[in-house]
Amino acid sequence: FCANCHRHSVLPKALQARKRSVVRPSALIIRPADKSKYSDILKRMKENAAECTADSCVDKIRKTANGDMLLVLARGKEEEGKKLGKALAGFLGDQVEVLNKGPQVELDIKELDGSATKEDILKSLMMADGDESDLDITVVKSLRESYGGTQRATVIVPVAAAKRILSKGRRILISLVNAHIAEVVRPLKCYKCWEYGQIGRAHV
Repeated sequence: FCANCHRHSVLPKALQARKRSVVRPSALIIRPADKSKYSDILKRMKENAAECTADSCVDKIRKTANGDMLLVLARGKEEEGKKLGKALAGFLGDQVEVLNKGPQVELDIKELDGSATKEDILKSLMMADGDESDLDITVVKSLRESYGGTQRATVIVPVAAAKRILSKGRRILISLVNAHIAEVVRPLKCYKCWEYGQIGRAHV
């Protein structure tokens, strides 16, 4: 019995340690040629709602740090998202570039030496991903100081690329050291009280 929400049963110990991968849903990136036209593009999308059917496959729309428009797709709506991308490219024309991003995985890289840069990380990731890798510098989301003069990085890559990179093992040579790399996983949470190791389940 959960003492916090009073309505949920704690999972057996065997399941309390269960974790889930941090997989980001598919998304469309609308990259305006002129960043100041963001509001105009949003208005045109609204005017053409019937054509782009955004309400059927888009969970949320937000502006990214560099001024692009991010359309996060509902899970299981990848095919509808492709159709939406084509529709947007059709009626927005040269005003934008439409990029289709499939499901992505968050990776944690730690024990990097203090001289490592984002460019060093990208170079190593591309080598691990293979000759046809199309990763770019935007996959390296953060590079920050860690303990003992080391650094730690967060990268977000497509699911397929993550599998190829992790298939090489838990170490990846970046700059001067074999850094530790792993998929980010988080324990299950109760959706009601947000405690770990349990799930929401009302009494009958």
